[in-house]
Amino acid sequence: MKKRVWCLLLAIGLLMGLILFGAARVYVVDFAPEAFTQSDKKLDNPDRGFYRIQGYTIKTEPQQFQQKGNQAGQDRVLELVQINLKHFRSGQITQTGLENVERLFSFLEEKPLRYIVRFVYDWDGNAAATEPESIDVILNHMRQLSPILKAHADSIFLVQGLFIGNWGEMNGTAYASRENVTRLAAELAADTAEETFLAVRTPAYWRKIIGGEQPEESDPLAARLGLYNDGILGNSGDCGTYVGKAEDRADPFTSWNRADELAFQEALCQRVPNGGEVVLDNPLNDFENALQTFRTMHITYLNWDYDRAVLDKWAAVTVAEPPYEGMDGLTYMERHLGYRYWIESAFCGYFPLSGRLHVGANLKNEGFAPLYTANQLTLTLVGREERLRIPLSADLRKLPGGNQREQTLAAQADIPLKALLETEYDVYLEIQAGSQPLALANEQEPGEYGFYLGRFCVRRPDWFRAVFGSKALRLYEFALPDSAL
Repeated sequence: MKKRVWCLLLAIGLLMGLILFGAARVYVVDFAPEAFTQSDKKLDNPDRGFYRIQGYTIKTEPQQFQQKGNQAGQDRVLELVQINLKHFRSGQITQTGLENVERLFSFLEEKPLRYIVRFVYDWDGNAAATEPESIDVILNHMRQLSPILKAHADSIFLVQGLFIGNWGEMNGTAYASRENVTRLAAELAADTAEETFLAVRTPAYWRKIIGGEQPEESDPLAARLGLYNDGILGNSGDCGTYVGKAEDRADPFTSWNRADELAFQEALCQRVPNGGEVVLDNPLNDFENALQTFRTMHITYLNWDYDRAVLDKWAAVTVAEPPYEGMDGLTYMERHLGYRYWIESAFCGYFPLSGRLHVGANLKNEGFAPLYTANQLTLTLVGREERLRIPLSADLRKLPGGNQREQTLAAQADIPLKALLETEYDVYLEIQAGSQPLALANEQEPGEYGFYLGRFCVRRPDWFRAVFGSKALRLYEFALPDSAL
């Protein structure tokens, strides 16, 4: 009999303990989210948009550099710099030549731009007349330039080409074999900073260098090697970019047909950049056709000056898509080159069993391509006295944009309720790309702590107060201080 009584008392004690333990976790979290609206405004984010071209020939005597041509009329964050090394085709770049290159990069860094860099030996479409007669000369030039390229890596977005071909476009060259381009790409990768992207002229060159369609996961070159295309939508083969037939799909080292190459780029360029020039006014580059192609190719950057006939054709189009109604087609293209992230909604939920809050925002990418560089999202909770900054694990590179622009990324923090010292907080989201805050395509403007997501308040439910009173569970309280009861 006594044993049964003790068992009953023990069971009652355990039940009461469980009730008290569970009751200690009973809270209501009220959340007043900000209502987010997508904007059509211009965003001056890095590594995307229209570029203009500047060309410099490196000479054997000392040089000073100055701005060339008319650069007015188009705000931009990118510039393509072509650096001609033809005077050194017979041997090493002289010490004076290297000092000139160093002086050029120092001059370029006086402007608030990031650079697409292309080294060439030819500007006339006749590489055979000016390219070095030995690939070893080119490889040595890369090695000589390495300290300069690494020292100025912060201003270089990517390096286009492998120094070879007419206009540096890897055609009309004696060094187009798989063996040669593989040697050149490996050398250039070794001679540039790890964060500097590289780009080759066609998908076929990419596959030759990497060794097929699917690189090894640990291949560092594949993680940096993108594409550039100076014949975009010029014709069905993008002016020699896609020249294969359907049956060529079995051979990864040849050019494939257009449909297969576009599918290849849609997958590849979720990881590495793609861009170039749209050329030769024709129905393929009419606004709607171009728009669909850019979404598939994940286009990040385009030439502002060439082909103006095509760009002016876009400018004559009026867009009807919200929130861009009434905008001209060229401006619409500018808004969507590269990445264009925006906050769709904010959320906050409390899970009693875990004792945690889930707080964050749903993000989308309206642009043609993702952000390719490392980024950091931070949630800041601002109370009356406390400021709590929480780094998030979300990575914007997982939102590819383009044809996947409806995809959503939840950027959230899981916060133990017991970690909070106050009962009411304003919530903010900040995004950094490198050391620069990233602008978002929302009507809302960021404040001191980033974009305001809303305010949450933690409280006991009314029934809890009626049953337990405001002080009853003080000994068991573990989540919040007395002010939460």
